[in-house]
Amino acid sequence: MRHLLLRMLLPVLAVLFPQFVTAANYRVDIDDVSRVTLYVGDTEYTDAVNGLNNIDMGGERYLRVKTNDGILFTEVTFVDEWYNEETSWLDRVATFEDGTQYIDLYSTFPEDEMFRIRTSGATEARSASFTLTVDDPSAIVLQRKAQPVELTAGENTVKFDPTTEATIDILTVSKPLYSVTHNGTPVKSDFRYTITVADGDVVDVQAKYPDIDCLVTINVTGGGASDFIATMDIDGKAAFNWDKPFTVKAGTEVTLTGRTTEYEVLSFTINGVSAMFTNPTTIFVDRDATLDLSVRRYASFDMTVNIDDPSRVHVYRGYSYNGDELELQAGDNVVEVTRNTPILSIVPAEGCYLNTMNIDGYNYEPYELQIAPVMVGSLTDDDVLTITTATIVRDKKAMVYVHNLGLVTDYFKFKRGDLSDVAMTEGYNALPFYERDNAFRIETGAPVDAVVYLNDEVIEPQPGGFTYAPNLADGDVVKVFFDFAPGLHDVELSVAAELADGVQVTKDYIRPVQCGTVKATTHTRLTIAGLSDTRKCLVKIDGEEYAELNGKEEVEFTVSDNHKIEVTERSGIAEVAADADVAAEYYTLQGIRLSERPAAGTYIRVSAVKATKVLVK
Repeated sequence: MRHLLLRMLLPVLAVLFPQFVTAANYRVDIDDVSRVTLYVGDTEYTDAVNGLNNIDMGGERYLRVKTNDGILFTEVTFVDEWYNEETSWLDRVATFEDGTQYIDLYSTFPEDEMFRIRTSGATEARSASFTLTVDDPSAIVLQRKAQPVELTAGENTVKFDPTTEATIDILTVSKPLYSVTHNGTPVKSDFRYTITVADGDVVDVQAKYPDIDCLVTINVTGGGASDFIATMDIDGKAAFNWDKPFTVKAGTEVTLTGRTTEYEVLSFTINGVSAMFTNPTTIFVDRDATLDLSVRRYASFDMTVNIDDPSRVHVYRGYSYNGDELELQAGDNVVEVTRNTPILSIVPAEGCYLNTMNIDGYNYEPYELQIAPVMVGSLTDDDVLTITTATIVRDKKAMVYVHNLGLVTDYFKFKRGDLSDVAMTEGYNALPFYERDNAFRIETGAPVDAVVYLNDEVIEPQPGGFTYAPNLADGDVVKVFFDFAPGLHDVELSVAAELADGVQVTKDYIRPVQCGTVKATTHTRLTIAGLSDTRKCLVKIDGEEYAELNGKEEVEFTVSDNHKIEVTERSGIAEVAADADVAAEYYTLQGIRLSERPAAGTYIRVSAVKATKVLVK
């Protein structure tokens, strides 16, 4: 009953308490641990012994068992002791490029399940053999348990393990093989021949086509059939004589492309055998071939497309990926649309967007025109589609700050509303945009926590928890923090009255701020720009002198806590003030405070009530 209840509760436990189902000891019975290497996650497990092993998985789900060089698995059995069942997992064994095998073991109920591993040296295990004859070994790849086997021209004896390697694959390098037989029986395929062999079997591969001429005849019947075939290539080179029989060498590749958006293929046969006509269709000629196609032109109707500037848009009949683009002029265009696919697909040209679109009284909303292609379906006779376009002018500007981008390189995406990507770097990023770029899409699905701010206010993700969709206005600031919880700090800003019209303070490079309390997250950048004239400004932060600005100079400061920023004017000794708590202090003539009484020279002496110029001897 305990086992049964655990099976019923497992899906719930996996969600609520993932550690409950991942932390376990796996039991593995191994015949010879010198022949295999075990890994718990990425860590090699070195304590295995011959026989039964109780392996602490330490929260990992998968135990990898890898054969050492020259070793094969002869048995991998999953043993369910609760149900008294055994299941072979040999079909789950995979092969590395170096020929070694491996399997990843996973147990849902490790207290009732175990694995039995048996191995053998490859030489001993490969007790059977078959003969493979090939005229051109460079044209094929023989795989034994997904591992390539080296071949030579002529007869090859290939040894294999009849238990685990009885199924072989013959892969073609470029084109279908002329002939493959297994014990004299033809094997049908195109580029991969899968054969189950037994000891003593014979496989014959004739890769080369005989040097013979083959007559190819293409017959197309049906209404308007002469227009169905758009192109024909022979070994990759364009040809135009499909309507008359022609001769090619055996092994030649003939490719036909049909106008399948305008015609329906009723039937297609090759030498009387039914085949599927894809677009394009390729056949490899190995004998005289007659291709019979029966087609029927789709019924069509006329409609009107009105466009203001055809250079700004691509309009396709049907689906855009078929490439059937309409040639349009400014104004009204009468176009033909097939009834089987009554669709037009509209894609704006590079640097342009769809401004408005109307189909017989229905006006598309801007968001419906945002993601290309915009498909207009269910068209009927005499419909009128009106499209106006515009060029993209990104005359608005926002700023995007990203923190710890290196942690989420493969996860973080910042996209415009049309789903085009915007490249981001660590720190601040200028973001030019226009209104149709909204709503932006911020994807943060990463293995670290994320918090997103808009103008220093936290915004919530969309349902699912990893995607944000802010609508940005000119001057907005977006901040994305990964694996970091920023504080929201108070910055007390004061600027001397005589400087109020000249000094400018900007937050996040884009948002001007006024004196008073300024809210700012950790890592916010403040820029303080000096006066436009030649006067000097003194910038103090938290009571300490931070910078002196001459004229238009500016300085940056990064917020890390609550701060007090004061900007005052500095000119000569104007800012030197008396300090009632100090008997006397000395300053240079430029107003720099000295730590002790100076040597000989001219200085400013500040007493408790006044400042005077003195000559020190």
